[in-house]
Amino acid sequence: MHYVLACVRPKEGQKATEVFTWTGVDYAPGAGLLAVTGYIGVCPYSTIVLDFFCPLQPQPPGALA
Repeated sequence: MHYVLACVRPKEGQKATEVFTWTGVDYAPGAGLLAVTGYIGVCPYSTIVLDFFCPLQPQPPGALA
């Protein structure tokens, strides 16, 4: 599946924003968690953890925070 956020290709008159670019992924199947390494723009690399138990179910921002 390929997903491009609307903020990357905004509608006419809207401003584009930077997004988190994935460079590596580790999956913990028992926990349903995905650890994603990447970066935003020219910022340092970081790792975020995503709930991947139901990957097609939308998650609110900061759900695992």
